[in-house]
Amino acid sequence: MESWLIPAAPVTVVEEIKKSRFITMLAHTDGVEAAKAFVESVRAEHPDARHHCVAWVAGAPDDSQQLGFSDDGEPAGTAGKPMLAQLMGSGVGEITAVVVRYYGGICWHRWVSESVWRRRESGAAPANDPTQDAINRIYFAM
Repeated sequence: MESWLIPAAPVTVVEEIKKSRFITMLAHTDGVEAAKAFVESVRAEHPDARHHCVAWVAGAPDDSQQLGFSDDGEPAGTAGKPMLAQLMGSGVGEITAVVVRYYGGICWHRWVSESVWRRRESGAAPANDPTQDAINRIYFAM
C-alpha cells in the first residue's frame, strides 16, 4: 500500500505588496471533485478578487490523473503551472492551492519575483514560488 503526506489542517497566508493583496489557501482535498469544491468555496468567499489561480494534486503525488491547474486569466503558464510544480515537488498528495489576487498595483509575476527577492534579502531559504511558503506551514498527516 502506497502512502504519502496530506495536509492535516487548512493553511492561509496573506501577503500585501504595493497595494495588491495575495491570499494563498491550501487544503486537504481527496479527489478532483473535492478539489473543485474547495476552489468554488474560495471563489464564493472572495467574489470580488481579480484572479483565483489554482493547482491541485488531488490523489497520490505521482498520479497524473489527479493533477490540475488554472491561471485564471493571468498570462498562460505564469500562475497555476508554477503552483502545480511546487505542489508536485513537495511530495504531498490530496492537496489544493488557491491564490486569490486583489489587484492594487502589482501583477502575479512581479509578486513572485519580489517575494523570492524578499526571502533572499531576509536570509530565508529561497523558493521558486510563494506557494512554497504556504506548503512549509502545513501540518501533515499520513
